[in-house]
Amino acid sequence: MKKTEVPLYPKTDDRGRPVAYDFSNFRNEKVTCVVLMGVGREQYSSVRTTFARWRKQNGVEGRFTYEFHAEKGDTPRHLVIWRA
Repeated sequence: MKKTEVPLYPKTDDRGRPVAYDFSNFRNEKVTCVVLMGVGREQYSSVRTTFARWRKQNGVEGRFTYEFHAEKGDTPRHLVIWRA
């Protein structure tokens, strides 16, 4: 009888970092904005540096502006990045 080893936990892929923010819509030239739900002002520096690195890696050029929205009623706080 052959013994097989069974892991206690599912194996995860350890390569790279998990994607925190999704900017992939900016690859399309016609997209004017991307909305990041649940992101507040305190995460601005993280979003800005991540976006700058992503733009450099994907060859996305242009000017972009950041617009923060506070939590209001049923809508959670969010950040909108506009293509200028």
